[in-house]
Amino acid sequence: MNRLPLAAATVLAAVSAAAQTPSPSPSGPPSPPPKPCLTMPESRQLDFWIGEWDVSPTGKPVPAKPSRSRIELSDDGCVVNELYTTQPGGYTGRSLNAYDANKKHWEQFYVDNAGGLNHFIGHGRDGNMYFEGDFPPAGKTEPVKNKMTFFAQGKDQVRQLGEQSTDGGKTWTVTYDLTYRRRPKP
Repeated sequence: MNRLPLAAATVLAAVSAAAQTPSPSPSGPPSPPPKPCLTMPESRQLDFWIGEWDVSPTGKPVPAKPSRSRIELSDDGCVVNELYTTQPGGYTGRSLNAYDANKKHWEQFYVDNAGGLNHFIGHGRDGNMYFEGDFPPAGKTEPVKNKMTFFAQGKDQVRQLGEQSTDGGKTWTVTYDLTYRRRPKP
């Protein structure tokens, strides 16, 4: 008895059965990509600044037309965007702020309609945010040391303090001191 035709028939039957058996389908649509910035605690250190704000010099009465700042999350919670405007005067500026998980620090890029471009490196600590950067003051070409600190002062107020040193960090001069007050919702 010739076994070859029987073996070939068995293989053909197995292949035919496999071709007719439906392959398993996934249990649903693919999972969305993870959003690590929404769950990583370091990426949430600047959330106290998110909101709509009236901005005025610290310790002075709020003017009739204060500056305004809108701070919001974007890019799946990975970026804190700022849009700042003064009234009157027409000054505008904006910043992009993000936590770099590889470098383990925050970075801020600030640009304005006066041609300014500032780059800061920062760290969250004690519920506040501390930034530093070396760049030239307005109208100058040589970089100097700059510090910018955001102090969380409850859910409805933030203080932003800018300081500058022209002697390598031995002494510091206040360049701005602003209080952000949360705008009432309409």
